[in-house]
Amino acid sequence: MEHNRMLEGIESHSVLGMVSDGLPVRINLDLPYNILLPGRDEWERNKTDLLRADSCWYTDGSKTPEGAGAGVYSRRPRVEIADSLGQYATVFQAEIHAIELCGRELEKWGPNRRSIKIFSDSQAALKALGSYRCTSKVVWNCQQTLSRVGRTNRLTLVWIPGHVGLKGNEAADSLARRGATLEFIGPEPVLGLSYSTARSVIRTWAEGDTLEYWRGLPGLTHSKRFIPSSSKARSKKLLELSRINLRALVGLYTGHCRLRHHMHRIGLAEDAECRLCMEDDETAEHVLCTCPAADRTRFSILGKVQLLPEDLDKYSPGKIIDFLKKLELLGEV
Repeated sequence: MEHNRMLEGIESHSVLGMVSDGLPVRINLDLPYNILLPGRDEWERNKTDLLRADSCWYTDGSKTPEGAGAGVYSRRPRVEIADSLGQYATVFQAEIHAIELCGRELEKWGPNRRSIKIFSDSQAALKALGSYRCTSKVVWNCQQTLSRVGRTNRLTLVWIPGHVGLKGNEAADSLARRGATLEFIGPEPVLGLSYSTARSVIRTWAEGDTLEYWRGLPGLTHSKRFIPSSSKARSKKLLELSRINLRALVGLYTGHCRLRHHMHRIGLAEDAECRLCMEDDETAEHVLCTCPAADRTRFSILGKVQLLPEDLDKYSPGKIIDFLKKLELLGEV
């Protein structure tokens, strides 16, 4: 039942019902344009040759918290485009769309038998456009536009290093960033929902649903203070520990360990008094966060004299283990 509830939650998500950018595999063996990926060293040696063409165009894509944008720049003919792509386009889609916009402008210009170069600082976009196998509508549409231009011209797509002072590239970058700040008017998504965006939405939803479930569980007050939310980074670091050290930390985070407070509760210790300070109950929170007898050690290893349980998430599991070892408590938890 729980898995069915999760599926219903995913299916009801408004974003996941949007039009997809996905495409059944299409093969196109006729790509009448070239892809050139010179290295940075080659750009330094042969910059003049790489920039030589009858017409040079520069494209870029941008993604900001406000949205995504595409930019196209050409000096001759004079073209400056800043296009808004809404909230859901990825940087990759923005880069591809910028190149397609460039292709459309070339079709309007109508060159024939000319040497044309389109410069982009996205190797991923150029490699996708040079691939004979396509699974993206955005990439496919761009390939078709470029093919129409390439059949009557010598068209080359060239990788250009970003942010190295090349004026055309800097202009395209500025236009793309301007496009990202513009409000898109129309239905979303502009370019279709990408697989990576859909996966990100599902991950965010699952994390939120898991957090809601965790916080809604009755009891578990101790564990919730030490583990406020799920964390892949924390899980990865914990799983890198030895079995002995992992068991110790799990015991501390759950409170079910051999510290005196828990042992006293289950009738295996005469009292719950902290063996270090003899002033308070020997709980995991007391030992890790507030025990005055451990202040010096806590400061030397964790950088603070006193801590809150939620502060412990900032430290690697290895640091917590080192702290326990220094107090000679690792074998007691």
